[in-house]
Order: sequence, then structure tokens, then C-alpha cells
Amino acid sequence: MFVPCGESAPDLAGYTLLMPAVSVGNVGQLAVDLIISTLNMCKIGYFYTDCLVPMVGNNPYATAEENSAELSTNAEVYSLPSKKLVALQLRSIFIKLSGTEPTIFPRQNQPLKKDYNFNKQSEVDFFFKDFIFFLFLPKAP
Repeated sequence: MFVPCGESAPDLAGYTLLMPAVSVGNVGQLAVDLIISTLNMCKIGYFYTDCLVPMVGNNPYATAEENSAELSTNAEVYSLPSKKLVALQLRSIFIKLSGTEPTIFPRQNQPLKKDYNFNKQSEVDFFFKDFIFFLFLPKAP
């Protein structure tokens, strides 16, 4: 379930999503961290889900002592409205629940849903216009 930081969920129709691939070395996550920090993106919410290993930590983007006490969770959403850009920062691995197939991401062979309504309380329906994946390339032989 998406939990907005403000009173209502933002309208993200037409936005581009940046999302890391969680893997060894955390390169994808570090790349998204760099983009969020460099562009000074604002946190607009987070995902509350059983699909990810629970975790909490200090604010990784703290620039002053007053915001250094803010917490960071396993799936946070940041936005830059001027560029129509959204970043989903994953800081945890996916877990498989017995008897279900929970995921907040569409499979690559499924069409993207174009008319997403952010008021729906379904983590399966979290779709955006485009997906940019930070993936590891296979090692050269």
C-alpha cells in the first residue's frame, strides 16, 4: 500500500520512474541515491508491504541537523515535478510469502496500465509511464 507523506496522494500520471535492481554490491541503489541527492528530490511517500524485508535507518539525504533524525524505510518514493520524475528507492530484498506471489512491479511480459488512479489502495497497481531499471550487466567471459 502506498502511504503519502502529505494529506493526499500526488498525481503521477505521465511521470518516469527510476527504480534500482536490488543485487550484489548495491550499485543500482547507490545510483538512485546519487540521483535523488543530486537533484534534491522530495520524499512524497513510501510503500508499506510484506513483500520486502523490513528495515529502518537514518535519513541518507540529511543536509542539516534538523532533518538528520528522520527515518528511512525499505521502499521510499521521491519526486521531482519539474522533470516529471519519480524515484522508488528500494533498500531491501523481496521476500516470497507462502502460497502467494506478491510484487509491486509488473512482469515484463504484461502491458503497462495507462489509467492508474493513485487513490486505489493496491500495491500491485503501482504503474508509471516508463520504467528505467538500473541493472547489472553480465560479466564478460
